[in-house]
Amino acid sequence: MWLDGRDGDGSMKRRYPLESLRRLRRRAVDERALEVAEQAHRTEQAKERAAAAERAVQGEQARTRQVERAEQERIEQGAARVADLQQAASFSVGAEERVLEAEERERRERERAAEQARAEAVARSELASADAEAKAVDKHREGWQRELDARVEAEQEEAAGEVWEARRRRSEPGKR
Repeated sequence: MWLDGRDGDGSMKRRYPLESLRRLRRRAVDERALEVAEQAHRTEQAKERAAAAERAVQGEQARTRQVERAEQERIEQGAARVADLQQAASFSVGAEERVLEAEERERRERERAAEQARAEAVARSELASADAEAKAVDKHREGWQRELDARVEAEQEEAAGEVWEARRRRSEPGKR
């Protein structure tokens, strides 16, 4: 390409007029894809925290049942004293509070996971929109390139026809 913007054959190199928009749309797609990946990671982490909170609730409930069963066995065997019964009652109250707190943590983590999932859905929707916009510009560019190629081909055919006609005229006897 020559310094003045011409190709080696002397014709002007035609640049796609919406190239800046095309690059901008592609960059937007890349940015949205990165946002989706980051949000998907945050969603996965939130789901893991919610699952851990659920396991904590189940663990607390299992511990409570285990201690209550052991205490019930001691009572049935007559090995429990009054102080043991008072301690068991205090444990039951505390265990119920711990279970309620664990359930509340689980609820909050589930809400956060749902919020992250909604944010991920929004990010995916924005990615789809950005991708559609980029594809529309790409499709327009393809059409523009086909038209340009057709014009260049027509110009080249016309130029070739003119050269052929000029040669034909020169080669005819008596027409110089």
